[in-house]
Amino acid sequence: MRADNGKRISERRSSDRLMDDSILLVSGYNAVGLPFSEITKISDVSLSGISFQLRTAIEIDAILDVSICSAKQKDTSLSPMFQVKARVLRVSKAKANDESSLIAAHFQGEFLELLPCSEHEDVAQKLKKAIESDELGRDEYEL
Repeated sequence: MRADNGKRISERRSSDRLMDDSILLVSGYNAVGLPFSEITKISDVSLSGISFQLRTAIEIDAILDVSICSAKQKDTSLSPMFQVKARVLRVSKAKANDESSLIAAHFQGEFLELLPCSEHEDVAQKLKKAIESDELGRDEYEL
């Protein structure tokens, strides 16, 4: 990566970023210490962190509660699937005439699964059937 003046800038990301359009419910304390809650969307995400836009002013090192909802849900019927804490690493203005800021945050702790994902259940059922099939055929090969 190069800066405008031609100097090489080292990449700070430790893992690849993925684009995602899942909806987020972000809550915590704003820059003046008052509680806030805001609905937004993921800009990008990696194994260790996430970026998104907020209209609420927050400080670097703030700890936020981030609830991840499916991109398929409507804003009026949000049901968070996962929840995790995230520590704010960077806050930068998204655009010159925009009131929102781009937030870069590092995940803190484990993800809590709030709603079982149907895709996970499908995989679990397929694995269960495969194990049962293996167990049924096992007796044929044992002496």
